[in-house]
Amino acid sequence: MTDFANAIPTAVDIVRREKCYEGFYKLDRVHLRHELFAGGMSREINREIFVRHDAVCMLPYDPQRDEVVLIEQFRIGAMGKTDNPWLVELVAGLIDKDEQPEEVAHREAQEEAGLDIKALWPMTKYFPSPGGSNEFVHLYLGRCSTD
Repeated sequence: MTDFANAIPTAVDIVRREKCYEGFYKLDRVHLRHELFAGGMSREINREIFVRHDAVCMLPYDPQRDEVVLIEQFRIGAMGKTDNPWLVELVAGLIDKDEQPEEVAHREAQEEAGLDIKALWPMTKYFPSPGGSNEFVHLYLGRCSTD
């Protein structure tokens, strides 16, 4: 029987990292080699990476009314891909320096939807688009009142 835990490649050799753009977001080009499943290292490749702050998404839920709260916001990324770039979404926000994800969930619920979150439960953590972005998302369920 194969021991898959020992077969998983983990080594990455960063040859060079270049800053391509720095504004509200950043774009870097990374030149690297990585370990291969078959053994050895890959040839040098380069990839652009969208460098973002980590984020929090939270689904506000009112158990008394069995309702969720969604917000509607303009999103530039939806322009040209949908008929309407105002998207219905979860409450969400970027994590500022020295801020905990739970603090962001409470702050964004108040700022975006005027909600006071009574309890917060972590659901999952994930990378939404790891092929080109380093953003990491913390997803929560938040108990609220929709009165």
